[in-house]
Amino acid sequence: MKILDFIAAEDIRIEIGNKHSLIGIYSEKVVLPIQGNITWPFPLRLAVFIRISKEQDGNLVDCLNLEILHNGKLIVPVKAPLGPPTESPSIIIAANMNPFPLPGPGILDFNLQLLSRGTIVFSQHGPFPIDISVQNIAQGGLYSYKPAISSSDQT
Repeated sequence: MKILDFIAAEDIRIEIGNKHSLIGIYSEKVVLPIQGNITWPFPLRLAVFIRISKEQDGNLVDCLNLEILHNGKLIVPVKAPLGPPTESPSIIIAANMNPFPLPGPGILDFNLQLLSRGTIVFSQHGPFPIDISVQNIAQGGLYSYKPAISSSDQT
């Protein structure tokens, strides 16, 4: 087994026809625009889309463990049974965790395990760390607005 896709986003919607819409895909660095003081934990919109190739290793995966770490400390363990095996060549996991209790700025990291009858058959550490920082928009910078000067203003 191997990870084909690991995408963190604000939201995932399941569409008709076995499709998924990912909204607000996060990059490796995320800046949260904050106005005024912030209270931690911050309610971050977080969803993960994971696609894993099954490869013909004979293991029937029936459970997922996803650990979410903040600056190396486990903050959210997710354990979820998976549906019955299908003929698909991949396993798709689309999980919304909204609102996610972000403890503060820092690195969000993920540990993934797939189990078959209680035995770990696949494990991956840190497939997609996200560096989250905060910027107060009242101080300018991010999303600051400067009106364009029109030609009629230049007299």
